[in-house]
Amino acid sequence: ALIAHRQAPPIDVEAVEADGMRWVHSADGTRVIEYGVCGDTDGTPIYFQHTYGGTGKIPLSEAHCKLWEEMHLRVISITMPGFGLSDAYPVGKIRTLKEWPSDVNQVLLKESVDEFYAMGTSAGCIHVAAIAAAYPSRILGVAFASPTAPKEVEDQISGISTATRVAKAMLRMEYVGDLLADFITNVVEPEDMMRYGTTDVGAAFDRLEREGKGHLVEHFLKDSRRAVKNTHRGWVDNIHVVMDDPPFNMTTVGKVAANGRRVVITTARDDTTNPPEFQKWFHAAIPGSTLLEFGEGYGHMHFAPMENFAKIVSSILL
Repeated sequence: ALIAHRQAPPIDVEAVEADGMRWVHSADGTRVIEYGVCGDTDGTPIYFQHTYGGTGKIPLSEAHCKLWEEMHLRVISITMPGFGLSDAYPVGKIRTLKEWPSDVNQVLLKESVDEFYAMGTSAGCIHVAAIAAAYPSRILGVAFASPTAPKEVEDQISGISTATRVAKAMLRMEYVGDLLADFITNVVEPEDMMRYGTTDVGAAFDRLEREGKGHLVEHFLKDSRRAVKNTHRGWVDNIHVVMDDPPFNMTTVGKVAANGRRVVITTARDDTTNPPEFQKWFHAAIPGSTLLEFGEGYGHMHFAPMENFAKIVSSILL
């Protein structure tokens, strides 16, 4: 545990650029934050936030970039601290979302962005909520695809596997969380974890492959490997963000809807990673939001097929 409780190596910005990504320094100047851009260079900006255990490369595949271009959007996709080539937080510091709006604004300033759409998937949703709460007048529309919910909500529902509950609890513990994160990174294959650790994700991968969409599965798996290539610390840096109460009032996000912009939350009945109760909590917490339900078959990954992804993006466009 002491060996795992170590600081991640600092990010080399030349490595970020060599991997086709861009970067800024965090608002306090202590960390490198990587991000990627694609789509219509003259299109309306859309800030995208990836899932837990992913990177900003998720919406930058050839298929995604083609979609962004067709929709006349320019995606700006940022990697969470500790994943991919975004610097991790100092060992022992518990990350919250208090700094995230100012960090994201560093990217928006560099890309000359004022107003923008926003979209998050899974744990990325609470990151997007922090941005919407901080800058409601700048948001043109926001989509939360299968958002997470705080631990107090999770504790009240059934259906989540014991293994998932235990892993989340352990990752929140100092030293123990470091050891588990190191084990997940260096011993467990991302494909095994995603296929067998989260059964609805595994079922979605099987269906995508049967439908001839295996390239999407490989894209997710490749990104999962990239997420932990530099360090295991992303698992620890971001678990409190996923599980703890947000450090802002969720009702503030409702100002986006009050401004006449669309706030959409997606859900699926067979999502056992983030069950529908999570999305109902999000919906109840944000005045003016609407639920967009997808049919069964993809579970948590209902946002993965490109037709579903396009439907979610379209649902928030003016």
